[in-house]
Amino acid sequence: MDDVKIIPAENVEVLPASQGAQIQIYSTAKAVLDEMALKLKDYVFDVETTSGMDEARKTRKVLVSARTGLDEERKKLNADDNERIRHRNEVAKEYTAKLVAMEEPIDALIKAKERQLAEAKAERKRIEDERIAGIQKRISDIQGAPARAAFKTPEGVRQIMAEIESLEMGADFAEWLSLAQGARSESLLQLTNMLAKAEAAEAEAKRLADQKIEQDRKQAELDAADKKRRDEEAAKELRDKAERNRVNYIRDRINQFYELGKGAPGLSLEGLKVRVRQAEALVVDESFAELTQEAQDAKETVLGGLQGLLAGKQAQADIEARDEAARAERQRADKEAEDARNAKAAKEEAERKEAEEKIRLAQKAEQDEIARQKRNEDRRNRMEVFAAVMEIVGDATIKDKDARRLIGIRVQQAVAALGEVENA
Repeated sequence: MDDVKIIPAENVEVLPASQGAQIQIYSTAKAVLDEMALKLKDYVFDVETTSGMDEARKTRKVLVSARTGLDEERKKLNADDNERIRHRNEVAKEYTAKLVAMEEPIDALIKAKERQLAEAKAERKRIEDERIAGIQKRISDIQGAPARAAFKTPEGVRQIMAEIESLEMGADFAEWLSLAQGARSESLLQLTNMLAKAEAAEAEAKRLADQKIEQDRKQAELDAADKKRRDEEAAKELRDKAERNRVNYIRDRINQFYELGKGAPGLSLEGLKVRVRQAEALVVDESFAELTQEAQDAKETVLGGLQGLLAGKQAQADIEARDEAARAERQRADKEAEDARNAKAAKEEAERKEAEEKIRLAQKAEQDEIARQKRNEDRRNRMEVFAAVMEIVGDATIKDKDARRLIGIRVQQAVAALGEVENA
């Protein structure tokens, strides 16, 4: 690696910047800015006058020229700078490619070795971690034996103790051997205590189970006696309820007899007849048992009441029928008298209207005759006027054309008037 050389930075070509042109541009712009700052300070162009407008335009032209000139020079110098930047980038890209071509094989060789070492180290660590994890799990299983034996029967505890006692404490525990032996001793001690407690609990559970069996037997006898008593009471209650239901059913049937009497005073004659027939149809037989007499009394009471209401309603209906017949006869006689009066009045009205119509027609005929005579008189008068006018028109001594034209108009009006009279 001693033949590797580093290229010094001074050997890379760097183009100098054109400082003179840049300073000249800034000087020109600065001169315009300074001049205009002094000129325009607190100055207002009077654009309302021709001279003021010209001055404002000239000043704007100077500023625009300075601004555009500065921008053109800026673009030119930027183009020069971009060319130098492009050249530097190409040189750097060429050198970088050569350096990378030298660097990559060496870097790949180093990284391959580093990966090999890392993988070997990781494999050793994995094997060691698995060995330690296996030992720790075995120790954890030994330490967890009491927890697994919790709530088990004595036989289950003995089985777990046998498993722990059969474990070999050999060199495979390595540096964890002492801890594994201690965990085994501690677990066996706890399992021994747990076995004693489990055996005692099992004996107590058997005693309690036997005691419960005896208690359950005695309770079953008490429950059987109580159930028998409750069954007998329930049977008696059912018999009593059946008897109450039987009696209530019979009384409901008797009450239905009385239902026929409800609202009877407000019924019509036909309605009462229906109720009487319904009451007569009521049957009192041995199904009423000890309430047969009560049912018979109810039937007779309802039937008697309905028959009394029916007799009263029938008598009232007969009286109303006679009254209705008399009222109808009076209405018939009154209607015949009213019809006779109306017929006489209608006849008198017709005769009056006929006489009035005759008088109206006679008056109209008289008025028409008077109007006709008046129209004839008006026609004669107009004819006389027309004849006089025609005589004047025919007079050759009237030489005035306007007068003759006026007379002609009057004649036409007279003719039109005569036509209206004839049409009337």
